[in-house]
Amino acid sequence: MSAFATEELMGERTRGLITATSHPFLAKELDAATREIQNYCGWHIAPEESKTITRLSRFPEEIWIPAMQITAVTAVQAEGIEWSDLTGVEFDPQTGWTNIRARRIHLTYTAGFEEVPEDLVALTLQMAARALGVSLGILREQTLSASLTFTASADDRSRFESVLMPYKIGYLP
Repeated sequence: MSAFATEELMGERTRGLITATSHPFLAKELDAATREIQNYCGWHIAPEESKTITRLSRFPEEIWIPAMQITAVTAVQAEGIEWSDLTGVEFDPQTGWTNIRARRIHLTYTAGFEEVPEDLVALTLQMAARALGVSLGILREQTLSASLTFTASADDRSRFESVLMPYKIGYLP
């Protein structure tokens, strides 16, 4: 797995405030932020790659591919029989539902964005910066009559969820 953002990009976006030399755990925090995004969304998101799912259930069930941005189903073995003709395989590229019903399945598919979407790159950088304890904006300012709190590296859960919702498995716009 590679992080959705690089150490170099963090240095550029923060104008040198956060670099690999000034924060030795930067790479680990970028990886952790990427994993948190992937775990929340339920799939790898980027880059595009081939994966295989294997399932065994007691009863035949509809087969669901745990991904979005699906571009192809490249191999199917259902009930121990290898499918040589995949032209009859239908799948929804956004939800992963297929027209395959089986008890035992081995299915290989290709899914994912070729490049990490920009909003996920930005969120990864924000999450890593916050984890490193770096404030990229005013965190809190207060006068007698007013209070102001904001930061460019906010760990705001509602922002996290609103950015990730279009990439979460099961989301239908």
